[in-house]
Amino acid sequence: MTMGLGESYRQALALAREELGRWSGAELERRLAAAGAEWLPSGGAGAPGPCPAPARAGTPAGAIGLTFLGRPLVVTFPDGRVTFRVGGAEVPQWLAILTLHYLNGAGGAALTGELVPFRDLPGGRVYDANFEKRVRARLVRRYARQPALLVEAGRRLGGEAVDMGDAAVRLLAFPRVPLWVVLWAADEEFPAQANVLFDASIGSYLCTEDVVVLCEQVVSEMVNVTGKEGGA
Repeated sequence: MTMGLGESYRQALALAREELGRWSGAELERRLAAAGAEWLPSGGAGAPGPCPAPARAGTPAGAIGLTFLGRPLVVTFPDGRVTFRVGGAEVPQWLAILTLHYLNGAGGAALTGELVPFRDLPGGRVYDANFEKRVRARLVRRYARQPALLVEAGRRLGGEAVDMGDAAVRLLAFPRVPLWVVLWAADEEFPAQANVLFDASIGSYLCTEDVVVLCEQVVSEMVNVTGKEGGA
Protein backbone atom coordinates (compact mmCIF):
# COMPACT_ATOMS: atom_id res chain seq x y z
CA MET A 1 0.00 0.00 0.00
CA THR A 2 1.36 3.42 -0.96
CA MET A 3 1.76 5.81 1.96
CA GLY A 4 -0.18 9.07 1.56
CA LEU A 5 1.54 12.40 1.93
CA GLY A 6 -0.31 13.16 5.16
CA GLU A 7 0.79 9.90 6.75
CA SER A 8 4.33 10.42 5.49
CA TYR A 9 4.43 13.86 7.14
CA ARG A 10 3.05 12.49 10.39
CA GLN A 11 5.71 9.81 10.49
CA ALA A 12 8.45 12.32 9.66
CA LEU A 13 7.25 14.57 12.49
CA ALA A 14 7.10 11.68 14.97
CA LEU A 15 10.63 10.55 14.08
CA ALA A 16 12.01 14.07 14.36
CA ARG A 17 10.40 14.54 17.78
CA GLU A 18 11.79 11.22 18.94
CA GLU A 19 15.29 12.22 17.88
CA LEU A 20 15.04 15.58 19.62
CA GLY A 21 13.86 13.92 22.83
CA ARG A 22 17.01 11.80 22.99
CA TRP A 23 19.27 14.79 23.57
CA SER A 24 21.03 14.75 26.95
CA GLY A 25 21.74 17.90 28.92
CA ALA A 26 25.28 18.18 27.54
CA GLU A 27 24.17 17.36 24.02
CA LEU A 28 21.42 19.95 24.29
CA GLU A 29 23.90 22.72 25.00
CA ARG A 30 26.13 21.70 22.09
CA ARG A 31 23.25 21.45 19.63
CA LEU A 32 21.71 24.79 20.59
CA ALA A 33 25.04 26.50 19.97
CA ALA A 34 25.36 24.76 16.59
CA ALA A 35 21.86 25.84 15.52
CA GLY A 36 22.05 29.42 16.83
CA ALA A 37 19.10 28.66 19.12
CA GLU A 38 18.54 29.56 22.78
CA TRP A 39 17.32 27.80 25.89
CA LEU A 40 14.05 29.02 27.43
CA PRO A 41 14.01 27.48 30.91
CA SER A 42 10.45 28.54 31.69
CA GLY A 43 9.07 26.66 28.70
CA GLY A 44 8.99 29.63 26.35
CA ALA A 45 7.27 32.25 28.48
CA GLY A 46 10.35 33.80 30.08
CA ALA A 47 13.65 35.29 29.05
CA PRO A 48 16.41 33.16 27.53
CA GLY A 49 18.83 31.63 29.97
CA PRO A 50 21.77 29.25 30.13
CA CYS A 51 21.22 25.56 29.45
CA PRO A 52 20.77 23.60 32.66
CA ALA A 53 23.52 21.40 33.94
CA PRO A 54 22.97 17.80 32.80
CA ALA A 55 20.38 16.26 35.09
CA ARG A 56 20.76 12.72 36.34
CA ALA A 57 17.99 11.68 33.95
CA GLY A 58 19.67 13.69 31.17
CA THR A 59 16.50 15.39 29.92
CA PRO A 60 15.82 18.81 31.50
CA ALA A 61 12.37 20.19 30.74
CA GLY A 62 12.01 23.57 29.08
CA ALA A 63 11.91 24.93 25.55
CA ILE A 64 14.12 25.98 22.67
CA GLY A 65 13.80 29.39 21.06
CA LEU A 66 14.74 30.18 17.46
CA THR A 67 13.37 32.12 14.51
CA PHE A 68 11.93 31.35 11.08
CA LEU A 69 11.88 34.29 8.65
CA GLY A 70 12.25 36.57 11.65
CA ARG A 71 9.28 35.10 13.53
CA PRO A 72 10.12 33.67 16.97
CA LEU A 73 9.34 29.98 17.43
CA VAL A 74 9.25 27.84 20.56
CA VAL A 75 10.06 24.13 20.55
CA THR A 76 9.06 22.39 23.77
CA PHE A 77 11.67 20.02 25.10
CA PRO A 78 11.80 17.07 25.18
CA ASP A 79 8.48 16.45 23.34
CA GLY A 80 9.21 18.70 20.32
CA ARG A 81 5.94 20.63 19.94
CA VAL A 82 6.60 23.69 17.73
CA THR A 83 4.57 26.87 18.22
CA PHE A 84 4.78 30.55 17.37
CA ARG A 85 6.13 32.36 20.42
CA VAL A 86 3.69 35.24 19.89
CA GLY A 87 0.19 33.89 20.37
CA GLY A 88 1.24 30.31 21.04
CA ALA A 89 -0.46 28.77 17.99
CA GLU A 90 1.02 25.58 16.57
CA VAL A 91 2.98 26.07 13.37
CA PRO A 92 1.98 24.30 10.14
CA GLN A 93 3.13 20.69 9.94
CA TRP A 94 5.71 21.40 7.24
CA LEU A 95 7.32 24.08 9.41
CA ALA A 96 7.36 21.83 12.48
CA ILE A 97 9.19 19.15 10.48
CA LEU A 98 11.69 21.58 8.96
CA THR A 99 12.36 23.19 12.35
CA LEU A 100 13.04 19.85 14.02
CA HIS A 101 15.16 18.65 11.08
CA TYR A 102 17.16 21.88 11.35
CA LEU A 103 17.72 21.45 15.08
CA ASN A 104 18.52 17.75 14.83
CA GLY A 105 20.86 18.17 11.88
CA ALA A 106 22.67 21.41 12.73
CA GLY A 107 26.38 20.76 12.37
CA GLY A 108 27.51 24.22 13.44
CA ALA A 109 29.48 25.04 10.28
CA ALA A 110 30.35 28.72 9.90
CA LEU A 111 29.02 30.69 6.96
CA THR A 112 31.53 30.59 4.12
CA GLY A 113 30.43 33.60 2.09
CA GLU A 114 30.41 31.38 -1.01
CA LEU A 115 27.00 31.39 -2.70
CA VAL A 116 25.87 28.27 -4.56
CA PRO A 117 22.77 27.45 -6.63
CA PHE A 118 20.48 24.54 -5.84
CA ARG A 119 21.92 22.27 -8.52
CA ASP A 120 25.31 22.37 -6.77
CA LEU A 121 23.92 20.95 -3.53
CA PRO A 122 24.37 17.20 -2.91
CA GLY A 123 21.90 15.50 -5.25
CA GLY A 124 20.74 18.90 -6.49
CA ARG A 125 20.96 18.00 -10.15
CA VAL A 126 18.58 15.09 -9.55
CA TYR A 127 15.98 17.36 -7.97
CA ASP A 128 16.65 20.43 -10.12
CA ALA A 129 13.65 19.99 -12.45
CA ASN A 130 11.41 19.75 -9.40
CA PHE A 131 13.06 22.83 -7.90
CA GLU A 132 12.49 24.72 -11.16
CA LYS A 133 8.77 23.96 -11.12
CA ARG A 134 8.18 24.52 -7.39
CA VAL A 135 10.44 27.51 -6.82
CA ARG A 136 12.13 29.33 -9.72
CA ALA A 137 9.19 29.27 -12.15
CA ARG A 138 6.80 30.52 -9.47
CA LEU A 139 9.08 33.46 -8.70
CA VAL A 140 9.21 34.39 -12.38
CA ARG A 141 5.43 34.15 -12.79
CA ARG A 142 4.77 36.38 -9.80
CA TYR A 143 7.54 38.95 -9.95
CA ALA A 144 8.93 39.17 -13.51
CA ARG A 145 6.66 42.12 -14.35
CA GLN A 146 6.89 43.69 -10.89
CA PRO A 147 10.46 43.19 -9.59
CA ALA A 148 10.02 45.78 -6.85
CA LEU A 149 7.38 43.56 -5.25
CA LEU A 150 9.96 40.82 -4.74
CA VAL A 151 11.98 43.21 -2.60
CA GLU A 152 8.85 44.34 -0.77
CA ALA A 153 7.89 40.74 -0.04
CA GLY A 154 11.35 39.97 1.27
CA ARG A 155 11.38 43.00 3.54
CA ARG A 156 7.98 42.11 4.95
CA LEU A 157 9.43 38.70 5.86
CA GLY A 158 12.32 40.25 7.75
CA GLY A 159 14.78 40.28 4.85
CA GLU A 160 16.88 43.00 3.27
CA ALA A 161 17.45 44.15 -0.29
CA VAL A 162 20.80 43.20 -1.83
CA ASP A 163 22.52 44.32 -5.00
CA MET A 164 22.12 41.29 -7.24
CA GLY A 165 20.29 40.83 -10.54
CA ASP A 166 17.46 43.29 -11.17
CA ALA A 167 15.86 42.66 -7.76
CA ALA A 168 17.07 40.54 -4.87
CA VAL A 169 16.59 39.98 -1.16
CA ARG A 170 18.48 38.15 1.53
CA LEU A 171 16.22 36.23 3.90
CA LEU A 172 17.17 34.42 7.08
CA ALA A 173 15.10 31.24 7.08
CA PHE A 174 16.64 29.75 10.22
CA PRO A 175 19.46 31.32 12.27
CA ARG A 176 22.17 29.56 10.23
CA VAL A 177 20.31 29.32 6.90
CA PRO A 178 20.33 32.52 4.84
CA LEU A 179 18.75 32.53 1.37
CA TRP A 180 19.33 34.94 -1.51
CA VAL A 181 16.28 35.27 -3.80
CA VAL A 182 17.29 36.88 -7.10
CA LEU A 183 15.29 37.99 -10.15
CA TRP A 184 16.55 38.97 -13.60
CA ALA A 185 13.99 40.80 -15.70
CA ALA A 186 13.44 39.88 -19.34
CA ASP A 187 15.42 41.72 -22.02
CA GLU A 188 15.74 41.52 -25.79
CA GLU A 189 17.85 38.37 -25.61
CA PHE A 190 16.69 36.40 -22.60
CA PRO A 191 13.40 35.70 -20.80
CA ALA A 192 13.00 36.58 -17.14
CA GLN A 193 14.81 34.27 -14.74
CA ALA A 194 14.87 33.75 -10.98
CA ASN A 195 17.03 31.78 -8.61
CA VAL A 196 17.60 31.05 -4.96
CA LEU A 197 21.21 30.93 -3.78
CA PHE A 198 22.59 29.43 -0.59
CA ASP A 199 25.69 29.74 1.51
CA ALA A 200 27.90 26.73 0.78
CA SER A 201 27.51 25.68 4.44
CA ILE A 202 23.79 24.84 4.05
CA GLY A 203 24.49 21.10 3.83
CA SER A 204 25.59 21.28 7.47
CA TYR A 205 22.01 22.19 8.45
CA LEU A 206 19.45 20.77 6.02
CA CYS A 207 19.39 17.92 3.53
CA THR A 208 18.67 18.74 -0.11
CA GLU A 209 15.10 17.42 0.02
CA ASP A 210 14.38 19.72 2.97
CA VAL A 211 15.86 22.63 1.01
CA VAL A 212 13.27 22.05 -1.74
CA VAL A 213 10.43 22.16 0.79
CA LEU A 214 11.93 25.19 2.52
CA CYS A 215 12.27 27.21 -0.68
CA GLU A 216 8.81 26.24 -1.91
CA GLN A 217 7.29 27.46 1.33
CA VAL A 218 9.38 30.64 1.37
CA VAL A 219 8.05 31.46 -2.12
CA SER A 220 4.51 30.80 -0.87
CA GLU A 221 5.12 33.15 2.06
CA MET A 222 6.41 35.83 -0.31
CA VAL A 223 3.44 35.45 -2.66
CA ASN A 224 1.02 35.55 0.27
CA VAL A 225 2.28 38.93 1.50
CA THR A 226 2.19 40.58 -1.94
CA GLY A 227 -0.88 38.91 -3.45
CA LYS A 228 -1.19 36.21 -6.08
CA GLU A 229 -0.79 36.88 -9.76
CA GLY A 230 0.05 34.98 -12.93
CA GLY A 231 -0.89 31.52 -11.66
CA ALA A 232 1.64 31.36 -8.80
